[in-house]
Amino acid sequence: MKFDRVKFVEDAKQGAMVVTFQKVDKSIRKMVCTLQPEIVNPTLKGGMRNTRPEDVTPVYDLEAKGWRSIIMARAKLDVTPEQMESVIAYLETDKATKKAACEMLGIAYNTKRLGTLIEDYQQGLERDKRLRAKKRKEPVTKAEVVNIITDYLSGDSLAELSDNYYRSTAILKYHLEKHGALLRTNERVNELNPPLLPDECMADSFENGQYVWVAKYGSIGIVKAKFKNAYRVKVINESMNQYCYQPPEELGSLEHLIELGVDVKGLIKSAMSDDDILIKVNEGVKNANKRTK
Repeated sequence: MKFDRVKFVEDAKQGAMVVTFQKVDKSIRKMVCTLQPEIVNPTLKGGMRNTRPEDVTPVYDLEAKGWRSIIMARAKLDVTPEQMESVIAYLETDKATKKAACEMLGIAYNTKRLGTLIEDYQQGLERDKRLRAKKRKEPVTKAEVVNIITDYLSGDSLAELSDNYYRSTAILKYHLEKHGALLRTNERVNELNPPLLPDECMADSFENGQYVWVAKYGSIGIVKAKFKNAYRVKVINESMNQYCYQPPEELGSLEHLIELGVDVKGLIKSAMSDDDILIKVNEGVKNANKRTK
């Protein structure tokens, strides 16, 4: 369901929203996000600056625990399973009306659209049940592991991976741990005491140009230079593009994932899309113009 920015922002300030959008590489991403003040205000430093183009909206990703930008033209609002179950239960009551059911889903009054949503939801449940039963009888292949790790490092949560691969979150977590890829954390990172890295990531030294996991920022980086007791690393993700200095014990080698077949270089390239770059350039120009006035 398409939505306008004003209504979306108003609704996001009231609670969590599920949004599906198409990334620049044409892949589909689902995100649970919010603009609820009690959640997002502690993450802001100096308040939110409205310097983005009108078709781009900043939101707080509740699963990735970080800010993301949504290009409204590529996004649609998802109806959550909880909403669908509530509507289905409501329609079974004596005083239920389809108009009220549409309002519960946040859509315009349209009985055909309502019926399609309910039918698609119920068919989706049956399809999910059938495919999960089939997957339980099949081993996880190497190609599947590579895709799971790639999507995980791209920002997908275990719940999203479970929906996409029809595997349980326990199985997904097992394979991520087995291959030394369980690197992200859902908790806010203490920069003075970043998360410990898996044994597979441990290395005594790193080479210039090597891709590494930067524990302090929970992101992939590129080693640029070595100093006495630290490495200069360029960190690139959806919220930052900057250099930092990190001790070797807070950097994790990704060579084992590259050997497995994970396109780590592709991950860091896709972290900042052409649209993101354009937004950054526009912000820089606007800020520069303000300083010259």
